[in-house]
Amino acid sequence: MPGNAGPTVPTFVSPGRLTVVGAVVAQRRSFPVASYLAYSFSHLGCRVHLLDGIGGMLAEQSRAIGADDAVVAISFPDYSPEVLEVVGRALDRGARVIAITDGPLSPLLPLATVTFEVEEVATRSFRSLTASMCLALSLVIGLGYRRGEGGDGDKRPPRR
Repeated sequence: MPGNAGPTVPTFVSPGRLTVVGAVVAQRRSFPVASYLAYSFSHLGCRVHLLDGIGGMLAEQSRAIGADDAVVAISFPDYSPEVLEVVGRALDRGARVIAITDGPLSPLLPLATVTFEVEEVATRSFRSLTASMCLALSLVIGLGYRRGEGGDGDKRPPRR
């Protein structure tokens, strides 16, 4: 993982523009992180699709990935075969892959353009998402600053 997210932010975007993320994909316990990223990137004005696989349509949803896209793929043990399939399709289409995963043995590691390794705390079969969500927030803030905006422009009056 790089020392800071600054150098990584340009891999989220196509050369010359800062509006493309493309797709975010995760399944099972990693899904809340993907959902947060898709929501936040959309508020930054990015074109982003959350590949959720509702109705078994993950393969169909991944057909929208193009060569100009960056795909954020999130998976931890037991690694989701569906996420790995989407990553394979994305690479076949020329997209870049940004992986959020657990370490050097992850099957996402050799497929990714950029990898963020996150070690989550586990208690029995329950794994925390705290570190993954902190990383997701850091990436969103980094992209927002890189684009020169802090959000969707929703100006709310100060609370009294």
